[in-house]
Amino acid sequence: MASSCFSMCDQGYGIISLTSKELNYQHCSFDSTAFLTPEEMQQLPSGNFHDYLRHQFSKVSQLQMDKYQAKFDSKSDWQAATNLVNNLN
Repeated sequence: MASSCFSMCDQGYGIISLTSKELNYQHCSFDSTAFLTPEEMQQLPSGNFHDYLRHQFSKVSQLQMDKYQAKFDSKSDWQAATNLVNNLN
C-alpha cells in the first residue's frame, strides 16, 4: 500500500506493510526535479515550494473548470463547482 501527497506537504510517499503481527510504515523522499523540463526548472521558486505547488494546482484546476463552464446550467453552479475543486486541492 502506498500513499502520497505532493501539493500540501513535502514531496514524499509512504510504504505500509502489513502482516498478521505488525504494521510497518516507511517514509520515502521523492525529488521530482529529475522529471522537470529545463523550462520548468527555471520556473521553480526560490522561496516557498508549497505555495508554488498550490498555485500550479489552482492554475490547472481553473483551466479545466473554464473548459467545462458551458456544461453548467448557471454561472453560480459553475462557480460553486470551481470553489469545490479549489478547496479539494
